[in-house]
This record gives sequence, structure tokens and C-alpha cells, in this order.
Amino acid sequence: MKAIILVVASIFLISPNLYAKGGMKDKKPNMEEHKAKVLENLEKRISSLNEFKSCVNGAKEQGDIKNCRKAHQDRIKDLRPEGGRGRGRHHD
Repeated sequence: MKAIILVVASIFLISPNLYAKGGMKDKKPNMEEHKAKVLENLEKRISSLNEFKSCVNGAKEQGDIKNCRKAHQDRIKDLRPEGGRGRGRHHD
């Protein structure tokens, strides 16, 4: 029990020093870079949706629509970050 208290106390004593020396710098994303990345991803998604819409409009049979959907899902999958469905916050 004393060891746990000692470890916790050590962490509290060391943490402010690391922060003051820049060891734990605040990593704020550059607003303009983030904005550009978000807009780029939106353009890619809009483009994919437009291709999907065009494909569905040109479909003659149910199987054609199924192929359109599959192609759209593949394009969207390529846009997602690895390891997830693209939901929630992502830290680069």
C-alpha cells in the first residue's frame, strides 16, 4: 500500500516538471490544416455519392443496383481510417 502511495506521489511531483519543460506539449491541431483535411474528405465522399447516384440512374436491373452499391461501399471503405468505421474522434 505504501508503494502505491509513493508511486502516485512521485507521478504528481514529476508531472508538472515535465509539462513546464515541454515534455508534454499541448498538441493543438492547426485549424487551417484540419479544415482543409475535413473539406478534402467531404469532397471525396460527395464525389463517391455522385458516382453511386449516376450508376443507380443507369441501372437496368436489380443486379445492376447491387453492383453499384458494392462499388460505392468499396470506395467509401477506402476513405475510412484503418481500424474502424470512421466514427468518433480520430487522432492523427
